[in-house]
Amino acid sequence: MTGKGGYTIEINDRFIEDTIRSVYPAVTQTVAQIELKEPPPRKKRIEAPISVVVLSKGIFKSKVVSTFPSLLVDEIVNRMSKNSQLSQEDRDAYFKEYINMCFGRFISKINNETGRASRFVIPVMIRGLYRTTTQDNQFSDTARVDFGSDYGSVNMVVSYDILPEYSSN
Repeated sequence: MTGKGGYTIEINDRFIEDTIRSVYPAVTQTVAQIELKEPPPRKKRIEAPISVVVLSKGIFKSKVVSTFPSLLVDEIVNRMSKNSQLSQEDRDAYFKEYINMCFGRFISKINNETGRASRFVIPVMIRGLYRTTTQDNQFSDTARVDFGSDYGSVNMVVSYDILPEYSSN
């Protein structure tokens, strides 16, 4: 199918992975001056994990589960808030705003690619590891992206479906 500008639209795992690899490091650098880079060669356990789940609806239906080390979450919040003394509720709100910026840019790229609107719902934070459910199997495609940082590794799993006319499947 031809998209805006006359190019062929192809949303696949590679496109999803490349989009995440461009969006999350750029937003993280801008809002917190923290570099997200290639993950270490040996996968390490994420210390004191914080999981974030974001769902999207529309032409691009997805469930994104991201796992961050609490050390990185704390550093992002501290830098965004300029080290203000915040309640835990306010710290969570800052981190959700960071996730909103990252995922907003991600879904915007998907929307620009398809020329159709999808939107996401408010992120849910979970202290600890997210446990997969039977609902996680409802999506036909999955893309995985990992990052490294000076504050630990980040894992992201994007489970998604997209209307067939925009898929390479």
